[in-house]
Amino acid sequence: MKQKKKNRPNHVPLTLVLAEFWPAIRRYWLSGILILVLYGVASILQDLALPYVLKLIIDSITLGSIETAWPTVVTLFIWFAALHFVFRAFWRVGDFLIVYFQIHVMRALDNQCFSKLQLHSYKFFGDNFVGSLVTKARRFVNAFETIHDQLAFNFWLSFIQLTGVTIIFWLELPKLALFFLAWTVVYLGITFYLMRYQIRFDLASAAASSRVTGRLADVMTNVINLKVFSAGRRESKAYWDVTTDLLNKRSKSWYFHMWILVYQATAVAILEVVGMWIALIGWQRGLITAGTVVLVQVLIAKVTGQLWNIGRAMTRVIKSLSDAEEMVAILHQPLDVRDASPPIPSKMTDGLI
Repeated sequence: MKQKKKNRPNHVPLTLVLAEFWPAIRRYWLSGILILVLYGVASILQDLALPYVLKLIIDSITLGSIETAWPTVVTLFIWFAALHFVFRAFWRVGDFLIVYFQIHVMRALDNQCFSKLQLHSYKFFGDNFVGSLVTKARRFVNAFETIHDQLAFNFWLSFIQLTGVTIIFWLELPKLALFFLAWTVVYLGITFYLMRYQIRFDLASAAASSRVTGRLADVMTNVINLKVFSAGRRESKAYWDVTTDLLNKRSKSWYFHMWILVYQATAVAILEVVGMWIALIGWQRGLITAGTVVLVQVLIAKVTGQLWNIGRAMTRVIKSLSDAEEMVAILHQPLDVRDASPPIPSKMTDGLI
C-alpha cells in the first residue's frame, strides 16, 4: 500500500502566527480592549483598593478612641461594602464580553482555515492525512482561546497587580518597594529560564505519548494480521518499549516541574518573611502604622498567588503557539494548482449533461 507522505514545514516565525490571528481579532478589537479595561479595573478595586480601605479601617481603630473613630469607621465600611459589589460587577461584565469576543473570533478562525484549505489541489489532500489536517485546524483555533485566556487572566492581571503593589509600597515604605521590585525581577527571570527547559521536556513527553497512541492505533487496525501470524509477543515487546520511553520522558517532565514548584515555594517564602520583617522594622521606627503592616501581608499574599501560576501560563502559551505554528505552516504552503491570472473567460453557458 502506498504510504502517504507527511509534510514537515519549516519553522514558522512568531510574527507569522500572530499575523494569521490578527484578521479575525481585528473585527472585534473594541471588545478585546474593553475586556482588558474591565478586568483591569476589577483587579484594581478588588486587589488594591479593597485592602487599602481595610488598612484605613485598622488605622482608625488602633489610633483613636471608639467615640472619635466610629464615624470614620462607618464611612470606610460603606466604601468597603460598595467596593465588594462594584468590582464583582466589573468581573461579570468582563466575563460576558470575553465569551462574546472568543466565540466570534474562533468562528472567524474556523472559516479562515476552511477557506484557505479548500483552495489546495487533490494532490495536497492525497499527500496529507485528512485526520491530521483536521486535528491541526482544531489546534490552531483552540490555541487562540488558550493564548487569550493566559493573556487576560495571568499576564495582564499580574502586570496590574505588580504595578499597583509597587506603587503602594513606594508610597508607604520605599525600602520595601525596592526589595519587592528586585524580588519580582529575579523571580520572573528565573521562572522564565526554567520554563524554557520545562517546555523541552513537555514536548518530548507529548511526542512520546503520540508514538504510544499511534502504536496502539496501528495494532488495533491490524489486529487480524497480528493474530493470524502470531505476532502478539513481538508487538507486546514493541508496545512495552514505547510505553517505557513515555515513562522516562514523562518522569523527566513531571519531576522537573516538581523542582520548579520547590523553587517557587522557596522564593515566595523569602518574599513573605523578608517583606514582613521590613514592614515590622518600619512600624517599630514609626514610619508606618499597624494597618500598613497588615496591608503589606495582604498585598504580598495576593501578588504571590497571582504569580504562582505565571510559569504554567508561559508553558501553555508556548505550547499553543507551537500548535498554531503547524497549521500556519500549512496555510502558507504554495498551491499546487493556481488559477490563471487573469482567468480565462468561460465559454460555457449551460451546465447540462
